[in-house]
Amino acid sequence: MREELLHHIWKFKRFNHHQLCSTTGEAISIINYGSHNQNAGPDFLDARIYINKTLWVGHVEMHIYSAEWDKHRHQSDLAYNNVILHVVLEDNKKVCNHNGIPLCTLELKNRIDTKVLANYQNLFNPVLSIACQASIKNYPLERLPIYLEQLLIHRLERKSHHLNSLLKRCKNNWELFTLRLLISYIGGKVNKEAFENLASKIPYRHALRMTSLSQMEALLFGLAGMLENPLDKYSKTLAKEFSFLKKKYTLQTMNPIEWRFSRMRPVNFPSIRIAQLASLIINTSKLFNKIVNSTGVQELFSLLNHQTSAYWDQHYCFGRHSKQKKKTIGKSMKTVITINVFIPVIFTYASVSSDLMLQELCLEMYSNIPPENNKIIRLWKNLGIKCQNAAHSQALIELKTQFCEPIKCLNCQIGTKLLLE
Repeated sequence: MREELLHHIWKFKRFNHHQLCSTTGEAISIINYGSHNQNAGPDFLDARIYINKTLWVGHVEMHIYSAEWDKHRHQSDLAYNNVILHVVLEDNKKVCNHNGIPLCTLELKNRIDTKVLANYQNLFNPVLSIACQASIKNYPLERLPIYLEQLLIHRLERKSHHLNSLLKRCKNNWELFTLRLLISYIGGKVNKEAFENLASKIPYRHALRMTSLSQMEALLFGLAGMLENPLDKYSKTLAKEFSFLKKKYTLQTMNPIEWRFSRMRPVNFPSIRIAQLASLIINTSKLFNKIVNSTGVQELFSLLNHQTSAYWDQHYCFGRHSKQKKKTIGKSMKTVITINVFIPVIFTYASVSSDLMLQELCLEMYSNIPPENNKIIRLWKNLGIKCQNAAHSQALIELKTQFCEPIKCLNCQIGTKLLLE
């Protein structure tokens, strides 16, 4: 058993309260169970409990075995000196606080419904991709849409909190913040770290003043370390331009080995993504304003409708000729950027501005985008849970990554419902 089950049982009062008494026979009457502490320190704070008719106000600490109090060295930690009740599954050792005073201990071993314990052992298998996957068919699917909406909001709020730190690093410059976030996603998962590194090296104040696409390509490809050994006339021209920019702005370049090309479709090569990024920056001024004032998904998609320079119509990387093909950003990448960049940017701005209508628009936008098709979504599909749109797929990704993987089953509505079946 995990200690989280004891927290759940205590928090939701799922144990036999008849004639409660401590392991030493003291009568216990609980007035307030305390607030669940998610940070360091005792598990429940500011409880109010009568012990032998004396009202105590303080904290509650929980362990599977009482000996864990000493194992975790709480006896020498002043933060635990205000613990008024030690709640354990099994009392196997008498323990004391920092002052040497024995703790009042409540043992729950014979007070918990055996059905709940059996369900916990049977339902939540940490070896499986989804701990409750063997029993999830018992969850009433009519409840799922409401929970998925809550999960989507949870995901947006969590992302917004993370993005606020990026916004601060950008000194609250929303345009810079948006562009840096966009760059981190335009390369996909394989080259995400490399693009984040590239984003950190761009001199945005100067880059946003550029009006020439070739100059922007020279800047980006040069910073990416892809112009160190130019292979043809075009790359030599860019290398010459970058040499000037490098000296003018004292630029630091990346190591070209950071970029990954192997096992990738040519349309996803980092060279193509950088060319598309150069075109986007040159052709889209005030990107943040356009995003936050958009009224729908198609308008967001249209912000990515830019062509690369003519050179890339016949190349996927420098010096290697290919068949003629326009290298526009495809629908799948537009979807990735809209889901992971544009809408979270809007939601973050709406949160900062306390604009509830704009937050609602974000949820509506997700519902107007087709669902993602990835390993996580296919896993849920195999369990009988299907997605109708990106709102559902984003919610299920949140469920898998933030609840299933860390095995926070008792913080999940599905898990708690199955526990009581």
